[in-house]
Amino acid sequence: MTFQEDEQQYGRDLQEMTEAQLAAEQRIHAFQCTLNEMMEAEAKQDALLRQAIDDIRKALDGLGRNT
Repeated sequence: MTFQEDEQQYGRDLQEMTEAQLAAEQRIHAFQCTLNEMMEAEAKQDALLRQAIDDIRKALDGLGRNT
């Protein structure tokens, strides 16, 4: 392999590594976004559950006062 061919191969290898790194970074970013969405959804569900529990407690308190 000549020096020029070696340089060309190195350029192709570098390009492939750069593309692979970019693809990996994109996958990581997509996964981070998914995790953030899951955490937001969990927080919303947690808030709804807390509200439901609070409503039930208030209803039970109201029933206890009426007896």
